Amino acid sequence: DSSLLFLIILGFFHFSILLIGNYWAYSCRKVNSTFAESRYVGIAMWSYVQVLVLGIPVLVIVADNPKTLMFVKGTIVFLNDFTLLLFLFGPKVLAVHIPKLLDTSGQGGHILTKF
Repeated sequence: DSSLLFLIILGFFHFSILLIGNYWAYSCRKVNSTFAESRYVGIAMWSYVQVLVLGIPVLVIVADNPKTLMFVKGTIVFLNDFTLLLFLFGPKVLAVHIPKLLDTSGQGGHILTKF
């Protein structure tokens, strides 16, 4: 069946990109910059992995109930997108609205990276 082959190839591609992105985020975790995002990208990608690990079995379980299946799919998309946006833009918004969170020591980091 060609649709099954397509899903297998798409899943392999998706999983490969996720592994490569996690590796890059891990490799850049100690980059010291005011807006260093590798740590937050890594956290967001790890959250994405968790949502997939929990969401895929639930999708399989509720596959025969269309309303529940649509709800679970929507929840997975929401959690993935929300965590990505939260971890990428949350520290920047906090740093702009609470200026004392920015590091003025000249070392190129900010207090938010100490969490």
